[in-house]
Amino acid sequence: MKRLLILIILCPFLVPYGANAKSITRPGEPRLTFVNFSIDLPQPIEQGAVFRFTATIIPTQNIWEEEQVFLHIVSPDDPERVLINADFTPPYSTTRWAVGEAVKLGPINLKAPREFKPGKYKIQLGLFHRRDDGVYVREKYTNADIKNWLVGDIEFKAPPRTGVKLPDLVISDFSSAADLAKWQARGVDLSRRNNTCVVEYISDEANPIPSVILQDFFNYSDPKYSDWREYDRLSYEIGLDPEYNVMLQIKDKGGNRYQVRATEEEGKGGKVEVDLVSVGKVIDLQRIGNLSFFTYKPANNFTMTLGDIRIIDTGEVGFTRAFIEFKGLNAPKKARADSTITLTAHFLLHQKFPRDETMFIHFYRISDRSGYFTADKRPLKETSRWATGKVVSEGPLKIYIPPDSPPGIYNIDLGFFSTQRTGADPVYVKAFTDSEGVIHEVQPTKAGTDYVRQPYTNPSAAGPWTVGEIEILPAEE
Repeated sequence: MKRLLILIILCPFLVPYGANAKSITRPGEPRLTFVNFSIDLPQPIEQGAVFRFTATIIPTQNIWEEEQVFLHIVSPDDPERVLINADFTPPYSTTRWAVGEAVKLGPINLKAPREFKPGKYKIQLGLFHRRDDGVYVREKYTNADIKNWLVGDIEFKAPPRTGVKLPDLVISDFSSAADLAKWQARGVDLSRRNNTCVVEYISDEANPIPSVILQDFFNYSDPKYSDWREYDRLSYEIGLDPEYNVMLQIKDKGGNRYQVRATEEEGKGGKVEVDLVSVGKVIDLQRIGNLSFFTYKPANNFTMTLGDIRIIDTGEVGFTRAFIEFKGLNAPKKARADSTITLTAHFLLHQKFPRDETMFIHFYRISDRSGYFTADKRPLKETSRWATGKVVSEGPLKIYIPPDSPPGIYNIDLGFFSTQRTGADPVYVKAFTDSEGVIHEVQPTKAGTDYVRQPYTNPSAAGPWTVGEIEILPAEE
């Protein structure tokens, strides 16, 4: 991390900041002059976009306290209603600031929440410290025109629609006995009442974790029910006794599992929605194999109800729009067949990956597309965890050129993909780093089919994923 860079990816806090704490203004002469702030994206900013904020202030007196920065995005109608609280520590201690010299606060990264309605909001910025009694003490500005630390406006807009909104896909609505029969029960009895599934615990020592499971359905029904990639939310209705904590589990067909409390709050039922982007960081959303609800060691009177389980396309900005900018490739200009090269690729994300994806690296001779070989790999850091707004490098990667590669100029195609698997799963060998810091990885022994590739925002003239060239010479005798 660079010395002056503070990264904060935020969700909105929809409660007033300091609702349980008192805030006062430090008595005495002001010690700060506000100069300006900057945002690295043009306004209005799309909902869901990540933007970088930087501010400049000048101390007019020495500051002897260790101060923090409060950065709030507040309601345009009520400055006391803080919608985003992004307090952070300044890059340098305020006790070291020189009087009369400009100080930069940030940059920090903020995410424009999708929940915000389009329109203008106020930015509130300043310094504060917290007293031992919990009171927040804010610093005044010398600027007579700044009231209540409101230093400017920020505007958000709705993102463009990227396609037709998909209809909801109903997984189970318990509208018939046949629908109820899709579920398997362990340690519970299932019955149907008013389009809900009633789950009643039965004492069963063989099943200490009673559960209701949907599994065979994903194996034998239409494959569309197992592919959740184009949807945003899993929605279901649940009712239960307040004293019980029920868990939701989603597993893919490879055995990876995602678990979360099935209710928003322990013991509180109702309609619940689960963010599938978060689920997709843990499991493969295109190969759903199991959906279940379970609890631990309930009493004999335990009951719960389930209803209307479906996946939803919210119509928010999708991921079919290009969001990956290719920034460069470090690779040799020439190499011999039957040798090993290293390369490093650089990318800039304009929004987060919706799921973990695989990187493809393909080589082929330009003149006739012969000599084709691949080095597909899983990035060492999951793509769903890649940061937006800064360059991400993948490598150095060690790639072996087959001995039978015909000589000539080869294109290097490189990018990211997911697969709609209709055959065997890809099998990857874990990467390792040698003593020289070079990453090694064995190529996949099996491959899926139907590659779904992520486009670049800046495709080259040579091809949508062509990022470079290399001349391959004959192998040494």
